[in-house]
Amino acid sequence: MDSAKSVHPFSRGDQSRPSTILRVLGAASFLAFSSTFASAQSQQEALRDKNAVKGKVEHSADVVEQIYVARSTHTSTTVPATAFCDKAPFKAEREAYGTWSSVETRPEDGRVSNPAVKTIGDIRACFGSRGTRDPSSLDAYSEGTIAGVPFKGIGSCRIRANFPEAGISQGWCFQALSGLPSEYVGGMILNNGIASQNQNGDVSSPPGYLQSGIATFRLWKKRR
Repeated sequence: MDSAKSVHPFSRGDQSRPSTILRVLGAASFLAFSSTFASAQSQQEALRDKNAVKGKVEHSADVVEQIYVARSTHTSTTVPATAFCDKAPFKAEREAYGTWSSVETRPEDGRVSNPAVKTIGDIRACFGSRGTRDPSSLDAYSEGTIAGVPFKGIGSCRIRANFPEAGISQGWCFQALSGLPSEYVGGMILNNGIASQNQNGDVSSPPGYLQSGIATFRLWKKRR
């Protein structure tokens, strides 16, 4: 080989080549690092997603509470109450029938957007006045279903008449639940209702209110 024509890659004979080679090596190293980092990041994300799903599954196995939010619609009333209300631990004066419907809410703020998506249950209830003991309260007994789960309820309701305007009554009822299937230890209903001059149906008079009520069911299952 002619030593005069032989030039080492890093010799001063070609000053542009070292910088070119370094740039190529640097680019190759960067690409290799980027590829390795992206691969590691993808593996970490996949592992995190897997763990998140696993966490949800494991968490769901620990859940002992079922919560339902439903809209009640009053369909009819019987006065005086029938023999059905003899089951109540008080003297029932009226008997009422209604349905439960699932609701939709806006995810951005929780406001109800559809108060009657699908009928998901029913209720038959008995009410008795507490008279002079507590004129704004009623004793309440009920039987019904929610999402296919039968229940019996016992509790009370409190009424505030002509509020927020004349012809509208606001009421809230609490009932402890029993008579549930064997996998449950108990439950409760809290119902926030509006009644108007239209006693039945879902159209209020005066207009503009959602009757009859929005209820929260909490059902508690036995822990495994």
